[in-house]
Amino acid sequence: MPHPDPLARLARAYHRSIALRWWATVLAMPVMVPLILERGLDLAQLGLIIATYAAVTAVAEVPTGGLADTFGRVRITVVADVLAVASRVLFVAAPDLTGFLAAAALGGFARALGSGALEAWYVDARRRHAPMGDLQAPLARAGTVTALAIGSGSLIGGFVPLAGPWLGLGAATGAPALALGFAASAVFGLAALGATIGLRDADAGPLGGRAAARPDRVFRGAWSALRAAPMLAALAAGDGLTGGLVLGYEMLFPTELAARWGDAVTPVLGFAFAGAFAASAVGQTLGGRARGGAARTAARGYGLVALATAGLVPVVPGPWGVAAAIAAFWAAYGALGYTGPALGKTFHDRAPSERRAVLLSVQSLASYVGGVVASLALGAVATTWGTDAAWATVAVAATALTVALALAGAATRRRVRAPAAP
Repeated sequence: MPHPDPLARLARAYHRSIALRWWATVLAMPVMVPLILERGLDLAQLGLIIATYAAVTAVAEVPTGGLADTFGRVRITVVADVLAVASRVLFVAAPDLTGFLAAAALGGFARALGSGALEAWYVDARRRHAPMGDLQAPLARAGTVTALAIGSGSLIGGFVPLAGPWLGLGAATGAPALALGFAASAVFGLAALGATIGLRDADAGPLGGRAAARPDRVFRGAWSALRAAPMLAALAAGDGLTGGLVLGYEMLFPTELAARWGDAVTPVLGFAFAGAFAASAVGQTLGGRARGGAARTAARGYGLVALATAGLVPVVPGPWGVAAAIAAFWAAYGALGYTGPALGKTFHDRAPSERRAVLLSVQSLASYVGGVVASLALGAVATTWGTDAAWATVAVAATALTVALALAGAATRRRVRAPAAP
């Protein structure tokens, strides 16, 4: 009986783990805000809870990447999964603002701790089995799994409270029924923990020694890696701009759709966001097959993002306007998915194995910072000049990224074609 392909077995284990982790993450998202408000907190306190989560995630992002590189990516992901489950349980039990703040801080630290660790483990595990293997298609398949898990989890999470009345928990809008979302999230979190523990491929910490995990050494090591490979720094900058683009869509699109549809827009938004992640999955699949260089592939993707965004600027009244907005939204997410595999391959081809997790954390932090900057800038633009001006700003940013990538691709092709010096 032939032995199963080790790469296929590795991919299945990784896909199972990331799908369960994302389901655990997104199942609670549709009920988080209603649950907090149902417990008697106001919008200012809600903002403080969200800000606490974001701040802890940002501060811990890079140092926790160093922990993963030092002590092992799977081991650190297991700890992250345990803390994430504890955070969801604490959210359900939180009686007041202090409890919610503690749950948010714990969740933010768990998010930072697990950021990039499992992807770094997977890439290095594939490299051990196939040192010369191509990463673009495997990263595309993983991205497809992630997008489908996020989309389906978000859609299902909105319906979980409807089971509350059947279980004798009162109305679906009451706190006990809303808590079902966090309970389901915790159950999937435990399943994710079991799947992560089952990842038994070699997971020794490449750096070794506790001193290597000191935050100052982690930051110095990351800075040295970025200086040694300017492409990694360029990719991080691109991630920052991409984070701003995504935040722009997440902030402006619900407002745009509400203006075209009306007050009862929530079901349409759920449908639109679920479709967006499905489009991202399709884009990831197509991006895994794209050829012609990472810069050229990404330039095509961001060019489509710019066109889709420009299509959202004019307000078309009636159902056709809603359909056009949703189609443009899906096209943008599909295009962003298309850029992922080629850029991911470029990153992993240049990132040193011993600092892979911390450099993934740098990328994540850059994306987060880009999102914060975009939220402030686009909010100011929309308030001063209107939503159309904010959409135009997003389109200009996507166009600038397209041009930069096209120029980078052309420069790369010129270097490849240049004759070697005698």
